[in-house]
Amino acid sequence: MNIASASDERYLPGLLVTWGSILASSSSAYIHFYLLHDGLSDELIDGFESRLRKHRSGFNLTALLISTDSMVGLPEFFFDSRMTYARLLLPSLIDVDRVIYIDVDLLCLRGVDEVWSHELNNQPIGVVEEYEYTGVDFEVIQKYSKNSKAHRYFNGGLLLLDLVKIRAEGSFTRCFEVLEKSTDLCKYYDQSALNAVFACRCSYMNTNLNFQLHDSRICSVEQLDRLVEGECNIHYITSFKPWIAPSSLMTHRLFCYCYAFFMNDEGGMRELLQSRGGLFACIKNALSFFKASALKRVGMGGAHIGLISEAHHRSMKVLWREWLHNKQIAAAFRRLRSKWDRNDGSD
Repeated sequence: MNIASASDERYLPGLLVTWGSILASSSSAYIHFYLLHDGLSDELIDGFESRLRKHRSGFNLTALLISTDSMVGLPEFFFDSRMTYARLLLPSLIDVDRVIYIDVDLLCLRGVDEVWSHELNNQPIGVVEEYEYTGVDFEVIQKYSKNSKAHRYFNGGLLLLDLVKIRAEGSFTRCFEVLEKSTDLCKYYDQSALNAVFACRCSYMNTNLNFQLHDSRICSVEQLDRLVEGECNIHYITSFKPWIAPSSLMTHRLFCYCYAFFMNDEGGMRELLQSRGGLFACIKNALSFFKASALKRVGMGGAHIGLISEAHHRSMKVLWREWLHNKQIAAAFRRLRSKWDRNDGSD
C-alpha cells in the first residue's frame, strides 16, 4: 500500500495523528509512506518516524524534499503555506502505479484499506463527495469541462490516484495550467482545479472514508461510540486545526487525545479525559452569547453580530451537552486506546 502526504513543520502534529491512526486502524499490510516536505530537517523526520515505530512496524518512510518553484505565484493556503499543491507533483516524484493521497488533518478511525481496494472502474481518480457543496467553484468547472452540470463536486483531502493514467493524460500538469490561468476562479485552490480537470471522470468512494467536519456538521456524543468502533475517518477541514487552534469540543479533544497517545504522553491523555476545560469553555461561550445578544438588541456590533451570537449559542449548547456526558466520552476515549494498544505491532 502506497500513501503520500505533504507537510511542513507546523503540520507535523497533524501528520503524526493521520499516519499513526492509519497504522493503528488499518490491516497489517505493509505500507510505504511518502512524505512531501519543503525543508524539514533530518532530525525532525527521524524523530517523527521513531514515534510511529513505537506503535507499529511494517512500514517504510521516504521523505522527498520538493521544490516550490512551480508554485510561485499561486495563492497561499492556510497559514501562508503552498504545500497543498505538492500533491500535483506526485506523478513525477514517485515511481509507483497507484497511491493514496491524504491530507494531514484526518483522524483515520476507519482506516484506508477500503480506499486502497476501491475499484476505479477505468477512472483515473477515486474521490469522496464534498459535504454540502454550495456551488462556489461552478464557474471554473464550467470553463474547463463540458460536464459541469452533471459533476458531483469532491473534496481533495483523500484521493486514490491511478498514476499510470494521470501521467499518460498529463492531467496534473493540466491542473497547474488551470490554477495559473484562472487563479481568481479557483476558490478552493488546487481542489478547484482537480474538480475542473476530473469533472465526471472520477470514481466515488464511501463518504465515511472522508467525513468532513465543520460548523454545520458536528459529531454528537451518541455518535462517539460508533466513531471509536471505526465508522468513519474524521476530516478537520477548517483553518481551526486541533493542534493549532484547539477547542474543548469533543472532536477536538479526541484528536488531541490521539496525538497524546502517539506521543506517549500519559499526562496529556489523562487531562483530556477531564471535563473542566469543556465547562469553562461553555461558560465563556455563554457570556459571549449574552454580550452579543445585548449588542444586537441595541443595534450595535456590526452587520455580523447576529451570526456571532448564534455561533456562541450553538457552541454553548454543544459544550454543555458534552460536559453532562463526559463520563461517556472519557469511556469511549479509553476504549479507543485499548483497541489501539491491542493492535500495537511496534518493533
